[in-house]
Amino acid sequence: MASESILEAIHEQTTNLEKASSLATIRQHLKEAIREQGRTERSTRSKTASFSLRKAHSAEALQDKVMAYALMAQLGPVAFRSSKELLFVQFATPGEKEAAIDFIKLSDTSNILKETLLPANPITKGHFERLPVKLELNNLHSSIKLDKVKEVLDSLIDDSKGGKLISIKDGKPSAINGKRTISMKVNSHAFSDIFEKMNGMVPFNDGKTKTTLFFRINCRPWQCRACYAIGHHPTCDGKTCTKCGAKEHQATNCTKRTRFCTKCKKPGHSARDSHCPRYLNEFAKEVRKFDFPLEYLEDNERIGQLIKQLQLK
Repeated sequence: MASESILEAIHEQTTNLEKASSLATIRQHLKEAIREQGRTERSTRSKTASFSLRKAHSAEALQDKVMAYALMAQLGPVAFRSSKELLFVQFATPGEKEAAIDFIKLSDTSNILKETLLPANPITKGHFERLPVKLELNNLHSSIKLDKVKEVLDSLIDDSKGGKLISIKDGKPSAINGKRTISMKVNSHAFSDIFEKMNGMVPFNDGKTKTTLFFRINCRPWQCRACYAIGHHPTCDGKTCTKCGAKEHQATNCTKRTRFCTKCKKPGHSARDSHCPRYLNEFAKEVRKFDFPLEYLEDNERIGQLIKQLQLK
């Protein structure tokens, strides 16, 4: 038993080096993922049109209409992606997209494509936008009121240039220290106002409280709090030990000296650690979903700023 404990201790110290190495490479990993997105994002946005599913019978009905037009016009390959409310159609070239939009708009008769085509953004002129960026203000004292935070944001965000605070929500105070999180969603122009003008640090003074609001970017993938699986999963196997991954006990009763991750099946870290390779890959995928200004995906300095503000956990 003693020899096993010594071996486990040596193994733990050795595998902890993996943690240190991974922590050192998190930013580099994310930087490469964002650069890769940036290489294709400008082209993707210029070739994609968006259609509302609220007025359509189904995404399939819209796809059939688009494919019928593509065959008639002898277009290149057309790709589809849908969310709960939108269908995104990516054409082979920006020219083919514009030709399709002109054809739909100039159609004499009312049809499903004409009724569901979303208008171009008046600022960017594009017909496709990513999801609103999720921001958070963490560990806020109860003296900082939601309506005052909204007033600060409204004064900072330039709506004449397309900036928009889409939503803002107050979180529940912590039972331990009474502090809470305010979460919000903004479009890319509002994101620029907050991070380009203010570097994510906004002065707050309501006459009673004077402080600085530090904005963090929330691109965290959803993770089960019981089994730590990432993303949607139909069933949960129940709570697992956060240290070794076993189902028979919890971390407070764990006697293992070596941690084990149930997500990537590797020792040296636990399933809830942000430097887990699997978690980091899923995190990078989430970053790709949001409406960051293109310069934050292409310019090295801004990419560095973006990564600095990302909240991993």
